[in-house]
Amino acid sequence: MWEWRPEVLVPLGLVAIASGVGWWRLSERGPRAVPRWRPVLLAGGLTAVVAALLSPIAGTAHARFSTHMIQHVLLVMLAPPLFMLADPLPAALWALPRSVRLAAGRLLAPGALVRRLWRALTWPPAAWLVSALALWLWHLPGAYEAALRDDLLHDAEHLVLFWVGILGWWPLIGPSPRVRGHLAYSLRVVYLVLTGGQQALLGLLLSTSPVVLYGSYEAGAAARGLSPLDDQADGGVIMWATSGVVGLVTLMVLMYRLLAQEDRLPPIEGPPALAPVSPLPRKTLTSFLPSPHD
Repeated sequence: MWEWRPEVLVPLGLVAIASGVGWWRLSERGPRAVPRWRPVLLAGGLTAVVAALLSPIAGTAHARFSTHMIQHVLLVMLAPPLFMLADPLPAALWALPRSVRLAAGRLLAPGALVRRLWRALTWPPAAWLVSALALWLWHLPGAYEAALRDDLLHDAEHLVLFWVGILGWWPLIGPSPRVRGHLAYSLRVVYLVLTGGQQALLGLLLSTSPVVLYGSYEAGAAARGLSPLDDQADGGVIMWATSGVVGLVTLMVLMYRLLAQEDRLPPIEGPPALAPVSPLPRKTLTSFLPSPHD
């Protein structure tokens, strides 16, 4: 069954309304001010969060590990890049009064504390480390079981996973606010391999574990005639397979952008010694000859 959760619907609705109003205001400046694909991507990100937290997926996540992994995949690997590619923050700010926009601008001005903190967090090594640690720590049996027993802690788990998903994708996409220069495409490829690698490794360990790591699922799996170990293996496969597919698509995009960037580079000129020597004008040559009157 679908769930009605105002604490989820209200923030998502505010994001959708503010972004829509902002894009509408920006579109008055010209037809090209707002690319049409941005609202589509934002709708995709909102749909991914709704599917993870409000759909029947959420209703069965307490009983099946594999369904719970679908939630985590939606919150970490799918919703964040869709939100960030839509880049709704500038549009959302344009929906707010001018005084609020100016206050937000001061928070992100050079030298401001918020800007310096976010710049430090989005440094690629820091972003990778924080996002990887959060993902792995929440899947430790103790933390995972505690979240299953406490609804508030479970909500905190999902909130953390979503925001570290945003943080982990930040160096690859670089949306607004741009607090640092864009990472070179070649370095983005390296970052992507490291990020997808640790996600796939976690899924592989879950899918090949010889023991049930999360005992809370044993009763639910037995009631459905399932093996808890098979359910755990299915959840691990969902994680590493999704990581592989998303990573492959992202890698193809990055390689395309990298090759396109190289095609736009100016040709490399050879050293001066290899350049052809142009003949000197006749007047210049005769100026070195002695005059017949000398």
